[in-house]
Amino acid sequence: ENVRMAVQIGALSFAFLWLNHMVTCAWYGIGRAAPTGTSMRWVNMEWSSTGAAFQETNRVYQYLTSFHWAMAQTTLGAMEVTPTNSYERS
Repeated sequence: ENVRMAVQIGALSFAFLWLNHMVTCAWYGIGRAAPTGTSMRWVNMEWSSTGAAFQETNRVYQYLTSFHWAMAQTTLGAMEVTPTNSYERS
């Protein structure tokens, strides 16, 4: 019974991480490609820690920042990345 419970917890954890991965990819895709009425996108923001635009950082940093945002939306976390146009807000 303990093994079955461990497998169920593992499956639930995997499903949660997979869902957040999908939200991560969607959020990043919206930031890169969605039309914008304000000419601004969250991926064009400058990061105070590096002084560079988000798009100039490496892909791992971009993915982890997007993943952090997705996790913050599904948990009680906070994130400093905010939507900057109507497509990102919806």
